[in-house]
Formats: sequence, C-alpha cells, structure tokens
Amino acid sequence: MSLFDNLFGDETGTENQPSLAEHERFPEDEYGVAYAVSVYDEDISAVNDLLEVEKNTPRTESPLIREVLEESDIPMGDSVEEYRTDIDGIMERWRDQMESDPDSVWWPIGADIRFELYLSYCEKRAEVESDPFELPQSIGRVLSLLERCQIAHENDAKLAVLPREYIPLEEDIEGRYRGF
Repeated sequence: MSLFDNLFGDETGTENQPSLAEHERFPEDEYGVAYAVSVYDEDISAVNDLLEVEKNTPRTESPLIREVLEESDIPMGDSVEEYRTDIDGIMERWRDQMESDPDSVWWPIGADIRFELYLSYCEKRAEVESDPFELPQSIGRVLSLLERCQIAHENDAKLAVLPREYIPLEEDIEGRYRGF
C-alpha cells in the first residue's frame, strides 16, 4: 500500500487491516459504578457514633435553629432522617464487606453530597446554643473518612464497574443520586 493510500484511505485494502476491538458492555440493570475507598473499622464506628448521638439528642424547635439552617445554604428538600438512614445503610454494607482492618469498600456515586449535607446539618446544629446536641469526640475520624471519599471521587482510577449487589444502597439510590 502506498503512502497516498494510507493517508487518504484505500477501500480495497480494508479486509487486511485489523478492526477496532469491541468494547465490553455491561447491562445497566445488573452493573453499576462506584469508587474504591480504604476504610478502617474505627471510621465506621465514628460515623455510627455521630448518627446515634444526633438521632438520640432531642431537637429543640426554636426559631433560632430554623434560622441557622435556612441561612446555611443546606438544601433541606430531603429530611434529615433520610440522610441518616442512607448513611447508616452505607455503614452497614461496609461492615459486611470488610474482611480486614483497613479494607477497601465501595463508595456510591453521589453519596458524598448526602454525607456532606448531613455533616453540615450536624455542625450547624452544634453551633446553636439552645440545642443540646454536641459533636462527638470522634468527629475528626468522620471528617477524615469524608475527605478520603472525596479524594476517591476525584480520581477516576478508583472508579470501578461492578455488580450492583456490592454497591451500598444501590437499590435505594436509583434515581435519587443520579445527576449529582
């Protein structure tokens, strides 16, 4: 084949040229994508402590709390209970997935937004003097875990295609997290 044919194409020689490889396709209803994150058992315990303390501390229904939350740019379209339930579900699935300490677990796409909103809510609630809620001492571990999840989310090398059964809350998140 001449240089001219290589540059401008020669239809007669295409049967001798290798074809482009087909991409493997995964059925959307069976597979999803998630990020691999390294997690310690202490991280899960710290998140569970925060969830429990926040849930069990009575909320005062003062106008001050509502004002703080409204001024904080926290979109409260979903209830705090939904955020808490989703995060609790992720922690439960991670405990099931962990075989060693530390271990790699799967962080669902979009979960970081819910986690951030819940933490912002807890921080704002802790700032209100009339609210008896206080952040637990283990809040540093929770923030460290969130940071690792955000770093993984920014790194496509940690993104994997895997069966949906391994992705925390995948059956519940369907539609809610898409588009974040």
